[in-house]
Amino acid sequence: MNFYTAKTDEVDLVLREMRALVTRAEPRREFVPVERVANNDPDKIEFREGEWTRSPWSGMRTMLTHSDHGTGAKYVLCEVQTAIDLGVHRHPVHAEEVIMMEGAMEDVIMGKTIYPGIRYKIGPGVAHWPVFSAPALFMVVFRPAGRE
Repeated sequence: MNFYTAKTDEVDLVLREMRALVTRAEPRREFVPVERVANNDPDKIEFREGEWTRSPWSGMRTMLTHSDHGTGAKYVLCEVQTAIDLGVHRHPVHAEEVIMMEGAMEDVIMGKTIYPGIRYKIGPGVAHWPVFSAPALFMVVFRPAGRE
């Protein structure tokens, strides 16, 4: 084996190790058939301004902090008190923006984990699957389609 062959073999080994590392680091994505995606309309959820209310999901409560009647936007503070799976859903006529303040949220479909300080935008009608493995606090802003 000459010097050139030895160096090429080392480079090949490093490249294989890097490929394996990148492959392991790729986000886990989940395919969900369209018929399993629930429609969730924020206009039909009871939010009360300045008051904690039980959300449709056990282990979570919500508080409407502001409603912008001009744009139709709703600013909702959400507190997850225990591990919770919000299930696959979409908001057909609303965009959703999640701003994490404490804890973390995983979007199983997109293979992304959202941490404090991150803003995560989901377009109208886009399926998402939020899962929390521990308590969390975040703000959700719902905006009618076309006003996001």
